[in-house]
Amino acid sequence: MAPSHAIYQLSELSHSFGREAAARKLELTRAIAELRRVSGRRILVLQDTLSFMRAYPDNAAVLDAVNTLIALLPDIVRRQTGDNPLDDGLINSGLRGTANMNVYSYAVLRHIARLFPGTLTLSWDDIDEIPPRVDALNFTVLWAESRGLEDEYLSLQQWVEQYASRDDETDLEAVLGLFQRSGLNERQQMHLFETAGFPVVYSLAVPGTARCDGLHPVRDIHYHTRLLPRDRFPLAPRVRAPLTSHRRLDPGEGRAILDMSLSVLTSRNLEIHPLMYGNDRDVTIVDGERGLQVVLAGMLPEFRQPIESDYFFLVMKNGVPIAYGPASMFLGCCEMGINLFTEFRRAEIRRIYALVMQSLYHLLAGRYFFVTSYGMGELNPEALRSGAFWFYRKLGFRAANPDVEALAREEEAIMRRRPGHRSSMATLRELSHTDAYFDLSRGAITPLNFERLGLAVTRFVTHEFNGDRRRAKRVCTERVCETLGIVDLGSWRAGERNALQRIAPTLALLSDLPRWPAREKQALAQAVRAKGGRSESDYLKLLGRVPRLAEVMHAAADPVG
Repeated sequence: MAPSHAIYQLSELSHSFGREAAARKLELTRAIAELRRVSGRRILVLQDTLSFMRAYPDNAAVLDAVNTLIALLPDIVRRQTGDNPLDDGLINSGLRGTANMNVYSYAVLRHIARLFPGTLTLSWDDIDEIPPRVDALNFTVLWAESRGLEDEYLSLQQWVEQYASRDDETDLEAVLGLFQRSGLNERQQMHLFETAGFPVVYSLAVPGTARCDGLHPVRDIHYHTRLLPRDRFPLAPRVRAPLTSHRRLDPGEGRAILDMSLSVLTSRNLEIHPLMYGNDRDVTIVDGERGLQVVLAGMLPEFRQPIESDYFFLVMKNGVPIAYGPASMFLGCCEMGINLFTEFRRAEIRRIYALVMQSLYHLLAGRYFFVTSYGMGELNPEALRSGAFWFYRKLGFRAANPDVEALAREEEAIMRRRPGHRSSMATLRELSHTDAYFDLSRGAITPLNFERLGLAVTRFVTHEFNGDRRRAKRVCTERVCETLGIVDLGSWRAGERNALQRIAPTLALLSDLPRWPAREKQALAQAVRAKGGRSESDYLKLLGRVPRLAEVMHAAADPVG
């Protein structure tokens, strides 16, 4: 029996396509637009349904009706909440006219304050321990101010609002300003602010702040006139196939799409590190089939990892953000995870994975893709309940743990004998104790253990330099320059010199580096310089000209074999 309410009917119908379905969708959207009052629960269903229908429209008329109804959402919310953005039923919903409450990262708050001034305030009712916040703020003010900040007869809220805030800024904007103008470097500012843990109210009051506001303009819309196909194509040929088209965006376009991506994630109380420090000069958009696109963005040079390269990607369907994730790249190895927004988890998943992996394969030289055990469900109840292991298994990923791979094959044999068999929760837990990989390198690539490599660097610095890290940084940089024949360091840009200084202690571990052929030393020097350049994609491609680097890096990370 069909649900009685028009919103539930539209939700059920949203994944159906064809002439009759499209006509009925138009009827339902028009009926919903006439409703005078909608409960909070139904508004949430409506938001998800409209988001999906905007990404997967039947035709231009349906898309116009969906966009009209999305424009009415703030009024629908207002009638339900009575202009109360902190309405219990809709808080953290991402709807315009409501608010999110969270402890956000320092970088995210700075971006939001820049994009949407006046929308961020401190949630004083949720600040139960004052001393950690006062201690953090003490590093941002003059010594002559400290006694006033610590006045026991003046609350921290009063101090911020009466003494530290200007008329044109909110209390949180004032606190952010104190940290930004403190003279502390970026890492120190971030650490102090996030250690203090300021709870924040983010008012989704202006255009661009709400979930449904995220939309990238596209030239052509792909309309759906039949049921979405249950794709079963093999993944490897798709990943290897040439990209249809891609282009690097100019900095203005790059900044606009990075800002949109950050706003979309923040409206859902989501954050991802590579996006916080996204580089607007290193943004590429890849066109796929059926209205799918992937945005691939590198990081600003000053925030890059010393060895691996972290990228952010956003997947869009007809300009609507539908998934996101990180990709960590080094020597052809790619740690990845694709996170689909809830309302899009029933559509085109294999095509989405294929396009993301195809983009990473061609643009960042990814050949070995893997997902960690957390993605399989280890210490991750949501992934465990969703059967993430079998989802990746069906895509073609295999278990890195031999015992788990053997168990998976046993389960598959039972499934063949008994169609309809489902792994028990206990079995899913056993299956979760592994990374899962998709190898296009024919066994030539394995992941590098960066944690062990970091410990090896610590041992090296402790024993060789008696723990003097300033001296270690200077001496290792000098050694690497001499070994690689870098004599023109003065011509290197600041980001390139920083990249060299960060990677130098690791390269100094490689005892046989001085004996390498000159051509490989030269290629490594070029790669190191590219690490701090405009795009790390150049670094990743240049590493392909240093074939012995993988072997010696693995040996350094695991010196006892």
